[in-house]
Amino acid sequence: MAVGVDTVRRMYELFSAGDYDAAAELVDPEVEWDTSAAPAGVRVTGAEAAMGDYRGMREAWDEYELVTEDFVDAGDHVVVIVRNRGRGVGGGVPIEARRAHVWGVRDGVPVSFRLYLDPDEALAAVGASG
Repeated sequence: MAVGVDTVRRMYELFSAGDYDAAAELVDPEVEWDTSAAPAGVRVTGAEAAMGDYRGMREAWDEYELVTEDFVDAGDHVVVIVRNRGRGVGGGVPIEARRAHVWGVRDGVPVSFRLYLDPDEALAAVGASG
């Protein structure tokens, strides 16, 4: 498995452990972060801003679980198929959604991130199959 996939896989382990500082050390300091496909999504630049956005999203949930289903090596991209499960702050309605995260990778280092609401669209965007 390519070093980019290994790095991205490690990031999800750190996300699950809540260690955003260690995750930030694995990405390019000027990572381009794009979650604009989500209703409250943003576009930011920089590891600190990206991890701040991720931390803020996690804090919006009383219960939250991110399950990685697959890591697809697509050359200079890694597509991560995920399943989000959670319940919003204050006893909100439970949700479950299947999404995709596309990481641009250069020399084994994640340099960009983009959220896709449709995993098939994400795979097509990078010319991969799941």
